[in-house]
Amino acid sequence: MKPLYLSLALWVLCSHCQAQNAKAPSIEGVWKIVLKENRELIKPLRIYKQGNEWKALLGKTPLPLQQKQGKFVIDWKKEGAKFEGTFADNQQTIKGFWRQYRYASPVKLTKTAQGWEGNREVHFQQLTLFLIIRKDQTTGKLKSHIYNHERNQGTFLRILKTEQKGRKVFISLDGLPNWNGTLSQDGKILAMPIHYYGLHGKAFRKVDPAKEVRMQPRVGQKTYRYRQPEQIKDGWQTASLMSLGADMGKIKEMMEAILTKKYPSLHSVLITHQSKLVLEEYFYGYHREQLHDTRSAGKSFASAMIGLAMDRNLLTSVDQKVVDLFPQYKGQIKNMDERKKRLRIRDLMTMSPGLECNDDRNESLGNENVFYDDREPDDWAKYTLDLPMVNEPGEKAFYCSAGVNLLGQIVGNVSGKPNYEFIHEHLFEPLGIERFTFYLTPKGHGYQGGGMFFRPRDLAKFGQVYLNEGTWNGKRLLSKSWVQATGKGHSTMYNHPYKNYGYNWWIHRFKVGNKTYESFYASGNGGQLIFVVPSLELVVAFNAGNYRRYRIWRKYRDELMPNYIIPAILKMKK
Repeated sequence: MKPLYLSLALWVLCSHCQAQNAKAPSIEGVWKIVLKENRELIKPLRIYKQGNEWKALLGKTPLPLQQKQGKFVIDWKKEGAKFEGTFADNQQTIKGFWRQYRYASPVKLTKTAQGWEGNREVHFQQLTLFLIIRKDQTTGKLKSHIYNHERNQGTFLRILKTEQKGRKVFISLDGLPNWNGTLSQDGKILAMPIHYYGLHGKAFRKVDPAKEVRMQPRVGQKTYRYRQPEQIKDGWQTASLMSLGADMGKIKEMMEAILTKKYPSLHSVLITHQSKLVLEEYFYGYHREQLHDTRSAGKSFASAMIGLAMDRNLLTSVDQKVVDLFPQYKGQIKNMDERKKRLRIRDLMTMSPGLECNDDRNESLGNENVFYDDREPDDWAKYTLDLPMVNEPGEKAFYCSAGVNLLGQIVGNVSGKPNYEFIHEHLFEPLGIERFTFYLTPKGHGYQGGGMFFRPRDLAKFGQVYLNEGTWNGKRLLSKSWVQATGKGHSTMYNHPYKNYGYNWWIHRFKVGNKTYESFYASGNGGQLIFVVPSLELVVAFNAGNYRRYRIWRKYRDELMPNYIIPAILKMKK
């Protein structure tokens, strides 16, 4: 009898499994999960005096506060946060910076009846993963990949194998722990806990890609109708491209190419002409108030800092020797030789420091990746200065982010304040840039190789200052001579036929028709670009999400600019 009962039990179990498999909905389709960290992005901050004691509240949470001679310090060790600020504007405001999660952001508290009040903002950290699963028509096996609009993490999250067994789903990843999950009975939820980059999510949900704002330039829109940018109180004057006589056919053609994904993952495009904002468009759910990563376009702010320091006589020449500007390391710098002693500020700005530093070679000791993996040094500036020399400074140019980062530290040394505080005081505040975040090194310095987040309108302001040869709305912020030197070719990158790199700005010549238009531009991975075309009084700012996809985002320079934008502006000149 026992064999009979055992056989019956096995039959029932197998029948149940087969029934489960038969009933299980297919995993094919598009699935979405949002990985988050427990952060409150914006929260009210209040500093007030109660009797003889100064106090601080973040929301309703009391914070430890010290106040001495007008300087306020909040050292919130429990949350790894710190604020330092001082009275300004005849004690009508308290201005300072909030530092947390390895980012710094400005804080402005305004005097009220309850004290000094405002908001503190922390860096926004979130990853939206779209898991796209399809069945291979040839093999019948499941194939899948990840789409991620914030950082293009699909290039790192490489899926090797996808399997479905009933309602169980198994995903094998290259070099990472596998993902295992369970599909709900209705096939709408995939319970699959994900832990990645310190962020967490519990389940994917099935979505319709045609209705997902992060997967479509604009949901349901394929045709374009121009609208003049909105006039708001941010320092920009706006104007109508149509009224100015631009070739609106070219603008419509460009926009509809973007809307139909000829140029995918383009998040925003802004155009200014004659100091007025004339086009402002956003895609994939991005918007005017959203801070966007600028990647290596932030390098152009590094040379701006040097110019600001020179204008204030904190530095005397671009030929000043770099090692002399780091007195804290005197007698401690490794691999010191005569060439390193000759290293100048200009060599850092022109990507030709001569150091063993090349971001295009993974094995290079100075490759930027050293700062972002388990080899991360405690002191990024000292690590860079310690690198051996391989060339005479100024002789050969190689892409060296670590060298550019030294520029920010130089400004911090000569000004006696953090580089992010210095550039905020002398450039961002005059430009009306009230919101930004700045990535910090382990020592608390703003990373100048690329780690700044701005609103698109503010990014365009930076380009406008350079188009205006150093002024904004009639006020001089940078010397004219500095801007002119910045946009001039000083070194040759990637065997270009002409000197295509200035002081942390790239040089490019646009050929449209039978004419050539000189330009210089800031450039960051993924498509973070600011083009300045002086002869056309033109600035164009792009933000995009094509990280590690240069073949796509270079088309903004090689196609969008010469095929659409410049011809549209040229019609106004005729």
